[in-house]
Amino acid sequence: MLMPGSNPAEVDRISGRTALHFAAASGHEHIVAQLLGPELNVDGIPFASDGMTPLHFAAQYGHDTIVKRLLAEWPAQAIQRNNYGHTPLHLAAGFGYESIVEQLLAVMHRHEIDAGDTVRRDCLDDGL
Repeated sequence: MLMPGSNPAEVDRISGRTALHFAAASGHEHIVAQLLGPELNVDGIPFASDGMTPLHFAAQYGHDTIVKRLLAEWPAQAIQRNNYGHTPLHLAAGFGYESIVEQLLAVMHRHEIDAGDTVRRDCLDDGL
């Protein structure tokens, strides 16, 4: 739960992460829902200083429900690369989260988001 008077869009000065990044990484579904709710709607996809979006973190740590919620809000996050060139798909596949990989691919197909051959080739080259 957010502290009264706190700013949910406030950015951590060191990591560049917002409350949404931390909630997504930690698997706090209720906080993610609150941050994406109509009262506190976060405006646009937040990027941390390392280029990570909340979806990167949710995919990396296997938080299926949060991945689903973030994809519903911002489907284009599915192909966002962090500063190391990794997409949420790379992270989910690399850590073996098959259901998240399926979610990401389904959203990309449904919204006709073309990651291009580069993302698919990168995943294959990485042994994913």
